[in-house]
Amino acid sequence: MNSLPSSERRQAWGNYWQQGALHSLPTSYAGNYRGAVAGFWESVARHAADGQRLLDIGTGNGSLPFLFHTILGPNCPRIDAIDLADKLSPSWHQDMPQQARDRIVFHPDTRAEELPFPDGAFDIVCSQYGIEYSDLPFTLAETARVIRSGGRLALVMHHAGSRLAVVATEELKWSNQLSGEGDFLQKARALYPWLAMAAAGRQSELVGNPEANEVRAAFNQAQTEMGRAIESSSVPDLLHDARDMVAAHIEAILSRRATADDAVRASLAWQDALRLGAFRQSELITHALDEPAFRRLLAELGALGFHIEHAEPLAENDGVLMGWSLIASRT
Repeated sequence: MNSLPSSERRQAWGNYWQQGALHSLPTSYAGNYRGAVAGFWESVARHAADGQRLLDIGTGNGSLPFLFHTILGPNCPRIDAIDLADKLSPSWHQDMPQQARDRIVFHPDTRAEELPFPDGAFDIVCSQYGIEYSDLPFTLAETARVIRSGGRLALVMHHAGSRLAVVATEELKWSNQLSGEGDFLQKARALYPWLAMAAAGRQSELVGNPEANEVRAAFNQAQTEMGRAIESSSVPDLLHDARDMVAAHIEAILSRRATADDAVRASLAWQDALRLGAFRQSELITHALDEPAFRRLLAELGALGFHIEHAEPLAENDGVLMGWSLIASRT
C-alpha cells in the first residue's frame, strides 16, 4: 500500500485522521506524544509569540498546533497547518472558543512541495513527524521561500532506528498477518455460526459433527499460536487487541447479545482497519531517515541559506530513541 497513487494516498490519510487519533501509532502511544518530543517543542515555544505566524507541515490531526496552544494559550501565534490528507477537522479544534479557533487554520489537500503562501510569510516553520513524508528537496526549497529572513525552522522527524520505527515494523508484520486469509480472525469467524447454534440450544446438532469439530480444533490451534506470538513479540498490543475482540465476540454470541452475522461484520470491519494501519506503518518505515539521509538534509538546508543551530537524535531519559531533532535559522 505504500505505492498508492497520490489521490488514494490523500484519501487514505484523510480517512484515518477522521477517526480522531492525534498520530499514526495509536495502539502503542495513546494521546499525544510526551516526554522528549514535548520537551523539544516547549523549547521552541519559548521563541514563539502572539503576532507571529507559524506553519506546521504534515499536521495530521493537529497534534503540534494542539501542543503549542496548550503551552502558549492566548500568546500562541497564528498557525497555518497543512497536510496532504483530503479531510482535516480535529474535534479538539472544533471544541475551541471561536476566537482561539480562528488562530489555527487547517489546510487539507495541500502539498508541502507547493505551499500556497507568499514569500517570507512565516516566522516559524515546524513539522512533527510530517515533513519527511514529502519529497524533501522540493519541500525544503518551499520552506526556504516562505520563511522570513531570521525566521526559524524546527523539525522532529522519524529516525530509521527509533522506537517508533521498531514499533511500526513489528505492527506492520502483525497487521499483514492478521489481515491475511486463513489466520486467527478467519478461523474465529468460521466458528461463530457454530457458537450461535449452541447458544440457541441446538447442541445435539453439534455432537459428533465432523465439520464443527474441525472448525473448533482449527480455532483452538489458532488460539495457541496467538498466545505464542504474544509471548514472543516486543510489541504485542495489536495481537492483544485481536484476541480481546474475538473473546468479546464469542461472549456476545453465547449470551445471545449478538448474532454470528453481527460478529462477522464487526470482525471484517476491524480487518479493514488493519489494512489501513498497515498502510500507515509502511509509510512511516519508508520515510524514516537513517543517518546518511539526515546528513543530506542538513547539507540541503545549508545550501538554501539556513544556519543549523541544533541537529541530533532525540531520545528519552531512559535512552529510547524517538527521532531526529533539528533547529535552523534562515540567514
